[in-house]
Amino acid sequence: MSRLNFDVEYADGITRARLIAEFGQGVIERHWPGLYEPYQSDESRQNPFFRYGVNNNNQEEVAVYLGLAWAFTAGRHRLAIPTVGRDKAIHSLGQSYDFVTWEYGIDAEYPDWTARAPGFVVPRVMLPLQPGPTDWQRAHRYEAALFPVHDLRELTALSVATLSDVYGTVNLFGLADAGRKNRLLTSLRGRSKPELATLLAPGDVFVAITIGCDLGTYESLLVVAAGDHRHAWSAIIDEYRRRIHAYEDAVDSFRTFDDLFEALTALQRPGQW
Repeated sequence: MSRLNFDVEYADGITRARLIAEFGQGVIERHWPGLYEPYQSDESRQNPFFRYGVNNNNQEEVAVYLGLAWAFTAGRHRLAIPTVGRDKAIHSLGQSYDFVTWEYGIDAEYPDWTARAPGFVVPRVMLPLQPGPTDWQRAHRYEAALFPVHDLRELTALSVATLSDVYGTVNLFGLADAGRKNRLLTSLRGRSKPELATLLAPGDVFVAITIGCDLGTYESLLVVAAGDHRHAWSAIIDEYRRRIHAYEDAVDSFRTFDDLFEALTALQRPGQW
């Protein structure tokens, strides 16, 4: 049985879906042993970490988390904040971004939502030690970057950029109208702490994807939207449960990384999304 056990609730006009899993005990129970075999490729097209965020530490469940986030925000204009790994994300994507002074914080060391999700916080950015930070990095050390996300490959790259610490989080905003970006920027640059209940307009969806990198952390997905989405979101979750079972049933047949890539693609991104 998969452990893709979401808590989905609707209250006060807001739907929230929460999933939490202890690092090393994720939503997939049967992993491909080939992830533990040596392989040499830094080319993104041939490395499962750069293609799917999957390696022998952050395993196939990462592909599931990212696929779910993509499905929950389907049909919307996507923007994302990679916490901690801002500068690595800038280098990896090589595209425009907007500075913001708020990001949604998740503390992956806490297993309960009250403690782990304090809401929006001042951004924390990883600065280099050797050589030390540049003047530009020092000047913008308390600013996060909001990137447009055009495809799942870019969402994966943003997530990978956060995985240099004990854990990493990506804030994914799915806006029903691309014209709402300026409204979002105003809130994320304001002097007052934003609140999701007022930040999200009708049709918008927010997803916080948190991936652990070390023992003692807890991975999670938090999905929030105005309106009642319980039926649609439950259908998405059920579809991913089915795909997880199909993946685990087939995992012993994989012989090459090409086999893995084909299976991860089917696992991560169902056709309707």
